[in-house]
Amino acid sequence: MSLDAALYADALLLMAALGLSIYCLSLHRQLKRLQRTDRGIGKAIENLVAATRASQQAGRDIKMQVGGTLSEMDSKLETLQGRRTELDDILDAVEGQVNLQMRRCDEARSLTEQALTPLLERAELEIQALTAAIEVSARLSQRPLTKVLKEPATPQSDNPFLRAVNG
Repeated sequence: MSLDAALYADALLLMAALGLSIYCLSLHRQLKRLQRTDRGIGKAIENLVAATRASQQAGRDIKMQVGGTLSEMDSKLETLQGRRTELDDILDAVEGQVNLQMRRCDEARSLTEQALTPLLERAELEIQALTAAIEVSARLSQRPLTKVLKEPATPQSDNPFLRAVNG
């Protein structure tokens, strides 16, 4: 029996080895298929390598474009900062001119007020004199005509208003 058991054991080992060799052969075929460059993992690796190279080139291109754009923007920024400085200088000059003109306007207003004040006072006096003359003229016109004619004529005056009133 021990011989039969050993024979069975050898037969089982032989069958197991045969099964494992068939399994290894199957795995070897699958591995060969995956390693082929026209399809499978080899093709996928080739595609991945090509995509990596393309993305690296695109990254370098983008880096160059960004560098060029940044340098262009830096130069434009410098130009704008120069223009801003010029505009600030112009605004300061304009503000100074406006302040100067405002002071001159204030001075002119003050001088005009000073010059007009005596004229207004004189005009008020003349208006008061004219008002008084009109009142006198109105009173004289209400007198009877005989009294006015009997009064001696006054000599001609140099004042045009009095000449007009006296006729």
